[in-house]
Amino acid sequence: MSHGLEERRIMPEEHKAGNMQFFGREVSPLLLDAVKTLKRSSRCGGVTVLDLGMGDGAVIRALLGAGCIGTLDRIVGIDIDRERCLTAAGAVGEGHFVAGDAVALPLGDSSVDLVNAWMVIEHVRDDAAMVREAYRVLRDGGRLTLSTVVRRRWGFYIYRRDGRFVLDPTHVREYGATDEFLTLLRDNGFRVRDTACRTARYSILELGLRVLVRLRLARAAGVRGLCPGNRGMNALSRLLRIPVPGFYEVEASCRKAGGSGGGEAG
Repeated sequence: MSHGLEERRIMPEEHKAGNMQFFGREVSPLLLDAVKTLKRSSRCGGVTVLDLGMGDGAVIRALLGAGCIGTLDRIVGIDIDRERCLTAAGAVGEGHFVAGDAVALPLGDSSVDLVNAWMVIEHVRDDAAMVREAYRVLRDGGRLTLSTVVRRRWGFYIYRRDGRFVLDPTHVREYGATDEFLTLLRDNGFRVRDTACRTARYSILELGLRVLVRLRLARAAGVRGLCPGNRGMNALSRLLRIPVPGFYEVEASCRKAGGSGGGEAG
């Protein structure tokens, strides 16, 4: 039985159409702050960044594009889907990408400075095990940045799973409150340093593209190849974002206690 990123029992093309990332991502201020804090305190000026559940590498591309990580830094990307690892490797062009399980990371203890898991934990059946693995691979003072979805009881959207509305049909959970999510992090050894909440928004343009791919009126590879590097398309996608009633996104920046890494007070 798999306890990591859920392998949905659906056709591969349907899975890809439901999870593909057409557009680039903006760098979260919490993630940006964590990278800068670690780099300032690094003796060699470089840090090891693990993007867990990286998908097509959108976050890594955003960090590189913003100049947040460079030649002195080591990039590691892990995803359950081997094909996505290959896609990310081709798009990013540098770093180490490997298929792996979120609750059994193929990394040694205390081997990375930063674990980033953007919109990943809601896909993992054993969320506590994922947080414990992040804690294990982080060095003392290392940082964990992650985000997830919180659904109010009255939230509704176009997708349903297990008899209720969900933001994404591949989610195995959507937390009922911010405190539920933050308590999970604290109970597994992390100090929550900062949080941010915002209403979940979805791009009408991206939704339309997913529908076209699902209906086989457009090829996923062609659309994905056009959009990430197209500033105009990315700007249009951001402009056409609409709020999703009853759903919001929570971000958290955490620190692994111990040592002096990160240069923060305990």
